[in-house]
Amino acid sequence: MGRTPGRRFFAPLPILLFLGISAAAQTPSQRAAVEVRTAANRGLWLTAEAKASEALRGLESSDDDAAWEVRVRRGEALVGLARFADARQAVTPELPKRLARSALAVRRLLCLTAVAFLTGDTAAGKRYFADAQELATSQQRSSRPEVMLLQTLIDRKNAETILQQALQLAQKNGDQRTELRIAQRINHNRIVERHYVEAIRGNEKLIQRAHDLPYEGIEQKLEGELGWALVEIGDFDEAAEHVVRAERISANTGAILDRIPWLIQLGNIAYLRHDFTAAERYYRQALALGEPIQHEQLGFINANLATLALETGRYDEARRLNAAAMALKKKQAGMADSVLRSRILDARIATAAGDYAAARKAVETVAAESNKPETRWLAEAQLAIVYAAEKRNAEADQQFRRAMSTMRDARSSITDEILRLSFNNLPRDVIDDYIDFLIAAGRAEDALLTKEEVQGQTLEEGLAVKTNIDPRTIARQSGASILYYHLGAQHSYVWSITPDAPIRVATLPPRVTIRAAVDAYVRDLVGPLGSSESRGVALYRMLVEPSAIRSGPVIVIADERLNVLNLEALVVPAPKPHYWIEDVVLRSAPSLQILGRAIQAHKRNDSVLLIGNAPQADAAYPALQRAGIEVDRVRKRFARAVVFDGAKATPAAYRRASPETFDVVHFVAHGEATMTRPLDSAVILARDQNGYKLFAHDIVRQPITARLVTISSCYGAGKRTYVGEGLVGLAWAFLHAGAQQVIAAVWDVSDAATPELMDAMYAGMRAGQDPPNALRAAKLKLVRGKGAYSKPRFWAPFVIYSGM
Repeated sequence: MGRTPGRRFFAPLPILLFLGISAAAQTPSQRAAVEVRTAANRGLWLTAEAKASEALRGLESSDDDAAWEVRVRRGEALVGLARFADARQAVTPELPKRLARSALAVRRLLCLTAVAFLTGDTAAGKRYFADAQELATSQQRSSRPEVMLLQTLIDRKNAETILQQALQLAQKNGDQRTELRIAQRINHNRIVERHYVEAIRGNEKLIQRAHDLPYEGIEQKLEGELGWALVEIGDFDEAAEHVVRAERISANTGAILDRIPWLIQLGNIAYLRHDFTAAERYYRQALALGEPIQHEQLGFINANLATLALETGRYDEARRLNAAAMALKKKQAGMADSVLRSRILDARIATAAGDYAAARKAVETVAAESNKPETRWLAEAQLAIVYAAEKRNAEADQQFRRAMSTMRDARSSITDEILRLSFNNLPRDVIDDYIDFLIAAGRAEDALLTKEEVQGQTLEEGLAVKTNIDPRTIARQSGASILYYHLGAQHSYVWSITPDAPIRVATLPPRVTIRAAVDAYVRDLVGPLGSSESRGVALYRMLVEPSAIRSGPVIVIADERLNVLNLEALVVPAPKPHYWIEDVVLRSAPSLQILGRAIQAHKRNDSVLLIGNAPQADAAYPALQRAGIEVDRVRKRFARAVVFDGAKATPAAYRRASPETFDVVHFVAHGEATMTRPLDSAVILARDQNGYKLFAHDIVRQPITARLVTISSCYGAGKRTYVGEGLVGLAWAFLHAGAQQVIAAVWDVSDAATPELMDAMYAGMRAGQDPPNALRAAKLKLVRGKGAYSKPRFWAPFVIYSGM
């Protein structure tokens, strides 16, 4: 899909220019200048233009400095409103000689520069800019940061150096608005260069500063570009919130040049969610705004509309729109790879229409011509789809494997762990297509192994796991049957793996259908009613009945949204409705590779490292009223207990306690799960000199060998799911550190019910049960107790994750 490109010219934003006029100015022109300046300084282009136009009706013949400022600032506002001809007309008149070397003159020249570049008059733009640069350097040095900011859009080769120098000058001048503008551009360039995590962190910090100034013109850019970066790493839900805010602010301020990219991003997010109606609505809005001004992203908009036409079977319209997109892209510099993407789209349209020769011709050379891995793997996969449509299965398989190899190579070049976690969100459609191809060819086990190639990769790398053990052997060694899920765009699948039978696969509904059903049921489980029998039954029939597994010890390898649902809470309809926990001993695992890893035999020493019941360290995390009771009960269940209670329950205490020497590690505390940076998820403990959070990224770095880690807190499992990696948070971090099994929660837990649940579980372990059976028995005690705690909201949050 089209994305926000790196090259964009923006209207020059205000530098602090006061011309000696105070806010208490008395003349009409001075009062007007203050009002217009205030609006323009905030990027409120509609307000600034309206106030300037109103003022100028009474100032047509005025020659004072304030009147000239109103004229120039009106020109800036008109640029922001994409009224380029009107803007040129507004600032064409020469300033009087007394202002010819003023800061206002610099502002006028920058406005003319922007108009020239935005209307394609590059030569004039360079002349105006040279004059502005000379004037700022020789006479108006306080204007230099703003001039340098515009310079980076002309001298891209040295942009980073220029931006850093401009930032230092703006800081020295105390010019907060220009400083923010420069910082925003620095983060914009980070996104263009694929440094997404740096950009996300930078924009998150800057948004509040922009809001506080206030500076809506920059706030909407920061919000929108934060959303753009989140889309690039696959976090569509979080991205949507920021882009919606950006689009709303840009609509209210009249910032059309920015509003168009935000509408495109909202269309992209809707498309990725398979909401094609909403996607087309956003793209059409962007097209309507962009065509009158020949916006540089018209090529992307037409390509995206062509993709939607293809998805909905409108092949002639898709061809027409894609031809228009390609023609627009060819007119722009730096669009070579985007033109190749349009050729891939041509191949997709031809394939859907059954014209396989045309499809092959369109895509055969694209991979060789592109220097971007993502374009190469898309071309390779599309050629595979063409071959598959022609029943040339061997060649199709070869091309799919080539695409998978390109993806692996691209992923291996990524050093940032967050980007490696999210990488498989990008080629998800290719993975879907290959698995669909293998299933259609009757190669169920090959499809499973293809899914396994991308499942839990980052965790496996951290644990140095690599095994070629047969899935059935892993089931035998684990003492359980395995349900392995894949959620796909067109078809989803569940593989049933048992020790002695052939691997069986069943087809499930598409990803969007399963996602909607899971979300609705989870809302019921955590809501005031605590359950919904009809939704629980529907999900059981959707996810479990098609498999060959109904009871006994079961390991679930979930995918995407299934990670936020404990399948124990599904409702079995017969012989009478009951929760599935009555029939199975359930645990979860990140991948077959993790289940098959060789773990050094752990000698049980009946010891526990117990940390919790911390005093309130932050207003967001009130003290847990029954934490002390849970600490006391857990302590009594072990022969040796090392306890850090109350103010002693600090992050440093965990690190110093040699956690690798304990059989069990148990936390009684709040948990914090973050969507944007899941390795910043944390256990909330007592404050020490370095804070009060035990972060997932610190947990990963301290190896342990515990038979069990229990995180008796909300969202201990995490909040954010990744294609191939599952739910990443504290549980993932403890498995990465070496824990054999981890108990963590997928949603809020009850402070009242949890001490009873944990006490019963550890009593079972002391009596000889393994953790999965002990946890199940403790849950069933609540379920069968028929009391207030029998509902899933009290016992179903806790899931046991197995790393062996």
